[in-house]
Parts: sequence; C-alpha cells; structure tokens
Amino acid sequence: MKRQVFGLIFIVWARFFGLFVILPVLSAYASGEAWQIGLAVGAYALSQIIFAAPFGHLSDKIGRKKALALGIAIYGLGSVLCAIFSDSIYLLILGRFIQGAGAVGAVASAFIADIVPENSRSKYMALLGLGVGMAFVLAMISSPIIASSLGLSALFWLCALLCVISAVILLGLAEPEKHEHNESTTTYELIKNKNVRILSLSNFFQKMFLNAFFVSIGLVLVGQMGFERASLWQIYALCAVFGFFSMGVAGFLGDAKGKAKELFFASVIIFALSLLVFLISPSFENILFAFVGAVLFFIAFSLQEPILQSQMSKLTKAKRGVALGVLNACGYGGSFVGS
Repeated sequence: MKRQVFGLIFIVWARFFGLFVILPVLSAYASGEAWQIGLAVGAYALSQIIFAAPFGHLSDKIGRKKALALGIAIYGLGSVLCAIFSDSIYLLILGRFIQGAGAVGAVASAFIADIVPENSRSKYMALLGLGVGMAFVLAMISSPIIASSLGLSALFWLCALLCVISAVILLGLAEPEKHEHNESTTTYELIKNKNVRILSLSNFFQKMFLNAFFVSIGLVLVGQMGFERASLWQIYALCAVFGFFSMGVAGFLGDAKGKAKELFFASVIIFALSLLVFLISPSFENILFAFVGAVLFFIAFSLQEPILQSQMSKLTKAKRGVALGVLNACGYGGSFVGS
C-alpha cells in the first residue's frame, strides 16, 4: 500500500511542480501584453474548473488508473505545445489551457482514499500536501535559475519529462479494487448535499486567499518595503517549514473524533489573524510584520488542506471521484478569482 501511495504522491508532486515552476517567471519571459500574459497564467486554472469534476466522474466509471493516464497524457501534450511555441503568446495560452485540461488532482486524491484505511486518511492526505509544499519550495528556487540559463521553453520541456516519469510510475501501480456500494445517491443529489457545499465553498475561499496572497506579498515586500525581488524565495521557504509542521499536525490529529472540526475552526481564526497583520504591516513599514503575517497564513492554509480533502473523501464511496472533483473545481475557481 505504501508503495502505491508514494507513487501517487510523486505523480501529484510532479504535476504541482510543473504548475508552480512556471508562475514566478511567466510574466517576465513571455512576450505579449499584460492581459495576454495574465490569461496565459489563468488559462490553466480556467480549464481545471471545467474539467476537474468530469475527470472525477470519469474515474468513478473507468477506474482511477485509466483516468490518471489520460490526464497525464493531456498535460504532457500541453507542455510540449508550450515548449515548442513559448514565443507565441496565443499558442502559449492554448497550451496552458490544454495543460489544465488534464485535471487529475481529484483522481489522485480519490485513488489514495480508495487504498488507505479511513482512520488514517488525513495522515496520507497530509503527506500528499507535504509533497505539494515541497514542490512549491523547489519550484520557487529552481525556476528563476533554469529560465535565466535555458529560457522559458526549458521549463515546459521539464514538465513534459516529468509526465513521462509519472507515466512510467503509473504503469507499476495496481488499479484499486472496486467495491460494490449500496449508495443510490445521484451526482445531482451529491452536489446538493449540505456538507459537500460547505467543504467546496471553504476550498474556494482557501484557494482564493492563497493566490491573492502570492500576488500581494510580492507587491508589499518589494514595492512598499524595498525587499530584494531575488530573495523572495527565502521568505517562502521559511514559511513552508511552518506549513509542513502544521500539515503534519492536521494529518495526525484530523482523523481523531471531533478534532477535524476543531482544527478547521482554529485555521479560520489564524487566517483572520494573518489578514489583520497584513492590513497593519504597511503602516509600520516593518518587514517583520509581513513575515509574521506570511507565517500565520501558511499555518492556516496547511491546517485546512488535508482536512478538506479527507472530509470530502469520507462523504461518499461510490461518488468519491465526483465529490473530490467538485472540491477541486471550486478550489481552482477560487484560484482564478484570487489572482
């Protein structure tokens, strides 16, 4: 089981690394007007909104492994298109949209939920979140170095290479055993479920705050406080350490009875504190306030992430792929709005 889980974690890691490694440099290296570059960034999230739930539904029908393979192939095709035509803004937008169309994040989460015991699901979702966090930190550090040395196209070729590696790993994974479920819930009834809507709305706001954070933190630190642009990754890396610890806490305590709700409400309070610190930090013109706000933000985000994924996976078995697809689609909707 552990080999299966860690193989899936690598596939998700590779996917998010490919997403994050583009973000810090796309606006600096892509040729086009501001709105075109913004569309190139947002096209990925836009197609994720459209295809996340259908991919989840597809995985419920044809199996997780086949759906993952299809998503990896689509993402790889988009990566190659972006690499070849990185100097053409319209083809770059098209390639980014195709990249996002391989929306397999929910499928991978459902795959993990299928093969791990329910009483330890938050722990494995936390490990998945840690993989995403590591992908982010590594991408922030490596992206400017690779782009400055080899150009923007090299980053997309790297994404394509990671797709090939992911496909090889996927070949070695066994399809989770299908179980007969007595659930008669339709997809429409699932979406109407109060808990599904609460978790999806929470994910929307969580991802909205995340993207708003990454857009605004640079403006505050560099534009208002004179922080070196090239040193921003240091702030992110330090914050990620606190995020890793918080995600571990959520993973190991989130499955205990009643703890998930307590941790979730604690994270909401910490989110509010982080936003309060950000609001007052420009008035003091002290970078320490911005750093404290960033740390609090990462702690809140990292507490929530495994809980949202784990709790949604527990609401249904027969429609698990659809449920996680809805959760992810709402998350990417938040990302689009937050940006």
